[in-house]
Amino acid sequence: MDEGTLRLLNNNLMNGADGEMFGIGLRNVNERIRMHYGSAFGLRVYSELGRGTRVILRIDDLSTARVEE
Repeated sequence: MDEGTLRLLNNNLMNGADGEMFGIGLRNVNERIRMHYGSAFGLRVYSELGRGTRVILRIDDLSTARVEE
């Protein structure tokens, strides 16, 4: 993925923008993560043209979360 497309994708994910260019899958997953864990969490995409793309999922540390009784 080229640098401009990558920047646009990550900006759309961070700002919750409707980027039809990228479909609804990543946006839907990112919005659900942010609703559950907060705006500091979600997806981040990294890519090197000709080498590959990786998506990092950032969520809260579940080992320290309290269990509701």
